[in-house]
Amino acid sequence: NDVLRFYARQGTAQVSGMRLLAIPHPDGVATPLYAHRDATGPFVGYDGALCAAMGALASFYAFVHELGHHHHQHLDVVLPASALLRGPAITGLELQADTYATNEIIRQLPDQASGIFQAIHGYYSANNSDGGGTHPSDAVRAINLSLAWSTATALARCDVRFFNDDAVSRSLAKSV
Repeated sequence: NDVLRFYARQGTAQVSGMRLLAIPHPDGVATPLYAHRDATGPFVGYDGALCAAMGALASFYAFVHELGHHHHQHLDVVLPASALLRGPAITGLELQADTYATNEIIRQLPDQASGIFQAIHGYYSANNSDGGGTHPSDAVRAINLSLAWSTATALARCDVRFFNDDAVSRSLAKSV
């Protein structure tokens, strides 16, 4: 797909209607991908070396996750100043972006979704980052991914069951 091919080169691209820029994070944070906005509008920035270390499938998931931050307008969210409240707020935003990514990948790439999920889950399960105060720990992220995947695949199986059930009309199945 376009994103996986783009990681092999540097520059700017338009992928899924979003600018993808090979530029470091403006705050100097070492991160494979990040959602951001500049005077031109929203974009996803990435570090090619960190994405390569992450692996193509895991970094693809991370790209769609960053699209989720833009989709849900997380860049406009003001986080609580209190560290006690800030952690749960960040975890909630990350879970929302993971849910978006999981649903989009299952919807658009159903044959590859399981491999993509295994790659990103394996990445977070193998790492031991504490999140640096801006993200949940990798252990929490792996749990969030499992929750998003379990929910999305349960709903996908439900859709298939209704749609293929001869006792349920196609019009009813589509409205459920």
